[in-house]
Amino acid sequence: MVLNNQLLIEYKRPWKLFTLFVGLSLLIVGSYYMPAPDWDISISNIMAFFTYLSAAWSLRVLVERQWKNIPLMLFLTWFSVDGCYSIYWYFKESLIKSNYFKLAKTADIFHEDRHNRITITSHFVKNSSSFFCD
Repeated sequence: MVLNNQLLIEYKRPWKLFTLFVGLSLLIVGSYYMPAPDWDISISNIMAFFTYLSAAWSLRVLVERQWKNIPLMLFLTWFSVDGCYSIYWYFKESLIKSNYFKLAKTADIFHEDRHNRITITSHFVKNSSSFFCD
């Protein structure tokens, strides 16, 4: 992916900046109204930033059928959607992610019971300094 003038022009288009602002605003508002232990403002900003940088080029690769760039496009798409999220949480709270399933099993939480999973995970996040799973 080469940063050329055409790509830089794409980043500066007012409608794209506006949609980035609206989408990021919805993510931030959602983190307050739909609290989840792994959804915070920092990861919302990081994921939006990487998506904004890679989306235009990735779409151009598909539309113009630049087959040699497909592997890089797939990697950048994965990184924007999941890779940066995983890295962020690896460094932020690796204990929470690594012990989530052990905690859920200990608490006897079934897969279908979303409310209880969120409740027990939120409790674990708040008390992670005093609770360790082996």
